[in-house]
Amino acid sequence: MGFQPWSDPHKHPVYVALRAGENSYDNQHGQLDLGSFVLDLDEVRWATDIEPVDGDYDLPDYFEVAQDKRFRYYRTATIGHNTLVIDRQNQPLGAETEIIAWGGTDGLLMAIADLTAAYPDCQRVRRGVAVINDEQVLIVDELSPRKPVSIVWQMHTRATAAPGRTAVLTQADCDGKEKQLFVQMLEDDAPVFEVQPAAVSAGEPENEGVQKLVASYPNVDKPIRMAVLLSKQKGKTMPWPQLLDRPLWRWVESVGKQKASTKSRLFWTGKS
Repeated sequence: MGFQPWSDPHKHPVYVALRAGENSYDNQHGQLDLGSFVLDLDEVRWATDIEPVDGDYDLPDYFEVAQDKRFRYYRTATIGHNTLVIDRQNQPLGAETEIIAWGGTDGLLMAIADLTAAYPDCQRVRRGVAVINDEQVLIVDELSPRKPVSIVWQMHTRATAAPGRTAVLTQADCDGKEKQLFVQMLEDDAPVFEVQPAAVSAGEPENEGVQKLVASYPNVDKPIRMAVLLSKQKGKTMPWPQLLDRPLWRWVESVGKQKASTKSRLFWTGKS
């Protein structure tokens, strides 16, 4: 599993990483993954980034960044990450995004990324992530499309997954103890989660042991909000911070540019 945040002396059960920055022309190891996240909770990696395997770097044109050729492969393309996929297209190479606000308290930590540049068919795209009482993680996406688009919310995992409006993930921790995670759509009109393979194209190394949760919105022609709650228990913890049910601009207004604690469970990445 590699990095294990719970082994830190300032032990916390939740760690979230959110990707912002640039899909760089200069980075030969970069991927089109703006907005992607990784989640560790209760000593288990639930939302995972697909690691390189033997044979990846030997694929044809893998290092042809300027020609966009390397991004036809699953692990480097947008579809291979825990982010939004719009109209089944890759994010553009050269897109620059940023974390526009972050901060909070030990009871409620938040960060918001403006991902608009990564999705040219939208007027605005923002992703907010909140850690609530060291117990739950809420991911909120707000999009305003320029035209009708299809949107896919996705999360890759090595856990066994049962689909549904609330998906149930099951996975053993490092000591072999079985753990569960509930992944719940909070919006009333949200679709159910499906479980799909992390299927590669011909010639690519297989993503062994990895599958993904997918929620599909086939024809979105007006602003939309998607809220996904990830937790060891089903449903919201109480008391629930009412701020989290409000638009992301309210989150931004609340936390501003105040940096979170150095002991935070939030870790925000820039260029990759």
